[in-house]
Amino acid sequence: MSGQSPHCTANVDAGSFRRTPHPALVNRSFLFALALPFSLLAQDARPTVTVPRLAGAVMVDGVLDEPVWQQATRLDGFHQYQPSDGRAAQERTEVLVWYAANALVVGIRAYAADVSSLRATRADRDKIGDDDRVLLYLDTFNDRRRAFMFGVNALGVQLDGVRTEGAVSAANPFGGSVDFNPDFFYESKGRVTADGYEVELRIPFKSLRLPGLGTQAWGFNAHRFSPSTGYEDTWTDVRRAGASFIAQGGTLTGFHDLERGVVTEVQPFITSSARGVRAADGRFERGGAVTTGGVNLRLGFTK
Repeated sequence: MSGQSPHCTANVDAGSFRRTPHPALVNRSFLFALALPFSLLAQDARPTVTVPRLAGAVMVDGVLDEPVWQQATRLDGFHQYQPSDGRAAQERTEVLVWYAANALVVGIRAYAADVSSLRATRADRDKIGDDDRVLLYLDTFNDRRRAFMFGVNALGVQLDGVRTEGAVSAANPFGGSVDFNPDFFYESKGRVTADGYEVELRIPFKSLRLPGLGTQAWGFNAHRFSPSTGYEDTWTDVRRAGASFIAQGGTLTGFHDLERGVVTEVQPFITSSARGVRAADGRFERGGAVTTGGVNLRLGFTK
């Protein structure tokens, strides 16, 4: 049959005409049918949990022994992210979450088969990249594009910053960026135990950008790093082939009537300058130094 499309075949039987899809199209349709349910299941697999508002208080000392921890939401069932995603984590991790009127409170229990292999140092802030550590991602606007990071090693030394998802480029094939320059105020303390390590964190709401103070939901994930084994685990089943890390996180609900207060940032500064001229004999002569100082004051309010 002349003029026949290259993607179909024609069968003539007793005057009837039937178009049969080309095998290549059948294969593509079959693969699409398999891929579509998988992507939908991946989206549906993102958990949503409610975080309780509690009136209790804790001492941030790395010991999760206060009664209020018994009422916290427990996040467990972590998944392996490195070296192979899509499978259960080798070692158990629990994250306990609740909030008071003015702060988010988080407890971490990270179990280890070989406690002697844990790496925990009294390093400077943001310098714990070789330690066992856990990073918390708080996407307070729940837009799946930007998250505040609050990290701790086994002793509570802090690592913080902002992770932003962005466009893929030749220089950055996975898109997005991580900025460790911001230093947020939060309390943390950790300790090595017979089973692994425990850490407590208290993150004031004034350290976060919030969409308001009323009812809200946040994107959330927890990312555990174990340098001695090379394993990295996440609370949700994050796939490395995904276009966005943040978008594969879960959701925390139950936040309401938050008390953020007034955010005050004071940055003192001092400058000194000295004028100089070149003399007739070629020497450079400087005058006396002039020193000035001041303060930059920034106030932040949330409706």
